[in-house]
Amino acid sequence: MANSAEKVGGFLGKMKPYTAPPWALHLNPIPSHVFSLAHVPTPIHKWNLPDLPANTEVYIKREDLCGVQLTGNKARKLEFLLAEAVSLGSDCVITMGGMQSNHCRATAVAAKYLNLDCFLILCNYEPLVEIGPTLSGNILIERLVGAHVEVANLDEFLKFGSLGLLNSLKAQLEKNGRRPYIIPVGGSNSLGTWGYIEAAREIEQQLQQPEFRETKFDCIVAPCGSSGTIAGLSIGSWLSTLKAEVHAYSVGEEPDNCYEYAQGLLDGLQANLQSRDLVHIQDARGLGYATSTTEELVVIKEVAETTGVILDPVYSGKAAYGFLKDMRENPTKWEGKRVLFIHTGGIFALYDKAIEEMSNMVGKWKRIKIDESLPPKDASQLCVPAPNDKHEFYPGLLESILFMRGSLSTLFLRPLTTSVTKVYSLSQSQRNLVSSLMAESDRNKKSFGFLTQKPYHPPSWALHLDPIPSHVFSLAHLPTPIHKWNLPNLPQNVDLWIKRDDISGMQLGGNKVRKLEFLMAEAVSQGADCIITIGGIQSNHCRATAVAAKYLNLDCYLILRTSKILVDKDPGLTGNLLVERLVGAHVELVSKEDYSKIGSEALTNLLKERLISQGRKPYVIPVGGSNSLGTWGYIEGIKEIEEQLCIGANIAFDDIVVACGSGGTLAGLSLGSWLSKMKAKVHGFSVCDNPDYFYNYVQGLLDGLHAGVSSRDIVDIQDSKGLGYAMNTTEELEFVKEVAAATSVVLDPVYSGKAAFRMMKDMRDNPAKWEGRRVLFIHTGGLFGLYDKNEQIAPTMGNWSRMDIAESVTRKDGIGKMF
Repeated sequence: MANSAEKVGGFLGKMKPYTAPPWALHLNPIPSHVFSLAHVPTPIHKWNLPDLPANTEVYIKREDLCGVQLTGNKARKLEFLLAEAVSLGSDCVITMGGMQSNHCRATAVAAKYLNLDCFLILCNYEPLVEIGPTLSGNILIERLVGAHVEVANLDEFLKFGSLGLLNSLKAQLEKNGRRPYIIPVGGSNSLGTWGYIEAAREIEQQLQQPEFRETKFDCIVAPCGSSGTIAGLSIGSWLSTLKAEVHAYSVGEEPDNCYEYAQGLLDGLQANLQSRDLVHIQDARGLGYATSTTEELVVIKEVAETTGVILDPVYSGKAAYGFLKDMRENPTKWEGKRVLFIHTGGIFALYDKAIEEMSNMVGKWKRIKIDESLPPKDASQLCVPAPNDKHEFYPGLLESILFMRGSLSTLFLRPLTTSVTKVYSLSQSQRNLVSSLMAESDRNKKSFGFLTQKPYHPPSWALHLDPIPSHVFSLAHLPTPIHKWNLPNLPQNVDLWIKRDDISGMQLGGNKVRKLEFLMAEAVSQGADCIITIGGIQSNHCRATAVAAKYLNLDCYLILRTSKILVDKDPGLTGNLLVERLVGAHVELVSKEDYSKIGSEALTNLLKERLISQGRKPYVIPVGGSNSLGTWGYIEGIKEIEEQLCIGANIAFDDIVVACGSGGTLAGLSLGSWLSKMKAKVHGFSVCDNPDYFYNYVQGLLDGLHAGVSSRDIVDIQDSKGLGYAMNTTEELEFVKEVAAATSVVLDPVYSGKAAFRMMKDMRDNPAKWEGRRVLFIHTGGLFGLYDKNEQIAPTMGNWSRMDIAESVTRKDGIGKMF
C-alpha cells in the first residue's frame, strides 16, 4: 500500500510553520509552528435577537461550531500551545479549571489527538470533593478520552493559586520520569493569545469576500473568562483593518483584574499597547463564576427558542445576558451599530448544572392522541416507514410572482398572499431566472453563505437522476475533515480513515444535517410554517430537525417513541431532549407498541391533519430524513469526498463504512460512489432492522431517483443491532470507551459506535476480506445520546483522585482567584 498523508485538507496533520498576519509581524515572540485542530473558518450569520434597539444589527460568529469534543474558543489557543508542547518533547500536558471547564475538556481531547497524556486539576467545593466528579457535562468527555482527573477544593485553589497547584503536579510527574507541559487556566498566556489574533485575521478575510466587502463591524462582543480570547481579539482588531470596538463581559473576575491580566498578555508580546485603550470590559458575573441566575437561564431559553442558537450558562450565556441588558439600558450607545458576537461554545455545561434549573422553563409535552379507527400498518419495523418513490420536488418559484420593470437587473420577488400547492415544471430559462434571483436574495441576507438558500447544481455524474432538487439550504459546516484513524487492534495492512461528519455542526452535528439541507429547502418553497418528524426518544434526526427548523423560523413538532411505562411521563432533558426542548420543539410521545401497530407514516399524517385543521401549513419529514430527496445529502457527500481527495491527497479509498439506521445516508453514499470516480465498495451496518429490509428500502430510494441500479449490486449490508435499536451490550460500551481513550474520537452508542464495533469484529473474523484495503469510516455523529447512557458507561471509566498537595508549595503570584 502506498504511503499517504496523515490527513486530507490539513485537519490533525503534522505541525506546520506559522506565518503571522502582516500587521502583526512586529509582535514578539511570534510562534514558529501551529497545529490544525479547529474546524475553521467558523461561520458568521445574522442573529435576530429579541428586543434589539432600533437600527442595531447583530451577527454571530459560531465558534461553537469549530468542532464537537473540541468545540469553542479554546481550540484556537490549543493549536499554538500544543505545538510548543510537542516541540519541547513533552509526553503529557497539565491544565486546570472548574468542574465544568470547557478548556479542560478541549485540552483533554486535543492532547489525545496528539498522543499525549492529559492531567486535569478540577476545582470544586469541599463537600463535593470527596464525592468526586460525576459523568455530566464536560466531565463525561474528559473521562471518556482517558484524562487523569485530580480534584482540589476551592480553598486550596485560593491558597496556592493555579500556578502553585499546576507546578505541584508537574513536580510529582517529573519525579516519575514524565515530561509535562503546563497549560495555564483557559490557555491564556501570550502564546495562546495568538489563537484570537488569528481569529481576527479570519474575520478580516471573511469580510473581504466580494459580496461582503462593504460590510464592516462597529463592535465585537465576547465573554471574558481568562482574558486570552479578549486580548487576542482586541489586539487583532486594533492592528488589522477591522478597527472594531471590542466589548467584553467578564464572567469570573471583576473587570479591573481582567484589564490587568490582558495587559500582561499584551506586554508579553511587546505590543506597546494599553488594554484599557483596546477593550471595554463590563461585569457580567451575576451570582459568580459558573453560577446562573434565573434571569440568565431565561435569556438562554429565549435565545434558543427564537434563534436556534444555544448558549452555554457559564460564558456566552452570561455575556449575551449582559449585552442585551446593556442595550436595553443604553439604547443610544448601540443604536445604528453593526455588532459581531463571538459564541465561545460550551453547550456541554448545560448537561450539568442547568437541567434541574431549566426543567420548568422548557415547553410542555404530551402523549399523542391516536384515532382508534386508524388501520394497523402492514409492516412493523421500528426505524423507518415504507419508502415513497413518488416524492415531488418544489421548484421554489411558486410562492412568488415575477414583476419585470425594464431590464433583468430590476427584477424582484413579491410573495403571494395565497398558498400554492400544485407542482409545476420549469423550463431551463425559468430555472436560470430563479437561480439568479435567489442568488441576489442570498447576497442581500449577508449571512456569509451560512443559513442561506441557493440554487442546486448536482455533480456531473448525477445529472441523469430524476428529479433533481432546485434549491438547497446551507445548514452544515462543510466540508467535514478526513484524517487517519488508528483504532486499537486494527488488523495488519488495513489503512483506516474517518470522515468527521460528527463535526458538521454542534446542535446540528451528524449526518442528518446533509439531508435537511434539501428537505428544508423544499419545506420553505412550499410555504410551510411548521415541520413534523418522528423518531426514537433520543433521535439525533429529531434533534437536528428541531434546530434546523428554528434557524429558518419554522415551528417543529416531534413524535418521539418511548416505552409503555414512560409514555405518560415527562421525557426529561437528557441527551438530545435538552436541545429539542430548549429550541421550543413541541414534543408528543408514542409508545413502541402503538408505533409498531400504526407505523410512522400514519402517525405523522395524523398530526399533519390535526395541524391543518388548526390553520397550520405543516411539512412532514420521514424517519431519519430518509426519502429520495434526502438521499441527495449524501450524493453531495460523495462529491465532497471526491473534491477533498483531489485537493488534499493523492489517495483512493477501497471501502466506505457507515451505520445504517433509516437507509437514506447509505443510499446516497452507495449511489454516489457507484456513479462517481470513487467506485469504493460501501458497507452498511444496520442498527435496527434486518439487512433484507434495508436492501428493499434503499432500493425504493434508488427507484425514486430513477437510478436504474440494484441496491444489492452497490452496497453490502450487515446486521449490527445487537440487543436492539438504542440498546447496548457491555462490550459495545467498552469499545466506545476504548476508542475514545485511544484516538480521542467519541462514538455515539446508537449508530457509529455499533457500526465500528461490528466493523472491527468483521475484520477479525474475516481478515482476508479487509487485508490491504484503505477504508473510510463515516462518523455520523450523535454524541448527545451518550448522556442518556451515563449509568451504563460509568463502570468503564478510569479512576479519579483527590489532589495531593505538598505542604511546601507556596502561593504563586497571580491575579484574582482564577489565576
